[in-house]
Amino acid sequence: RRVDFFKDWSLGVEAVKLLLERFHNGKTCTLGRLSANGVYQCYTIEDIVREVENTPVASWKVYGETAIPRGVYELGYTLSPRMKRFTPELQNVPGYTGIRIHVANWATELLGCIAPGVGLQADNEGVTQSTKAYNALIAKLNPAFQSGEHVTIEVG
Repeated sequence: RRVDFFKDWSLGVEAVKLLLERFHNGKTCTLGRLSANGVYQCYTIEDIVREVENTPVASWKVYGETAIPRGVYELGYTLSPRMKRFTPELQNVPGYTGIRIHVANWATELLGCIAPGVGLQADNEGVTQSTKAYNALIAKLNPAFQSGEHVTIEVG
């Protein structure tokens, strides 16, 4: 049974839990699948995963080319100084600031951020229709943000 999350979330009765499951480490990016409260939403693209467990982020992070560490993060809906618009922002990411979910089809358009996509590029080095996937995701998240519901993302 497919759930209409826009309708359900607009009631403001439950927290929103996003889960990003990484499944492909390419030459230039990391691809994943994003679900919301257990229902698949879209693909994702991030920079390359370089994380070394139990070591400081500074020892493995390459600025602008490294995915964030695995973990569970609060999501806020804040104004991006760079993009001049409100976007979801992951809070308290170790070793990173300004990590957002935004439109991008290629890892070169990211600085540690996460971008949604409808499909995958043929070479598995990018996503397709990022704007369409982003707009659909925001339409589903907005009621939760507006009602002050608890929104988290688990990156794994």
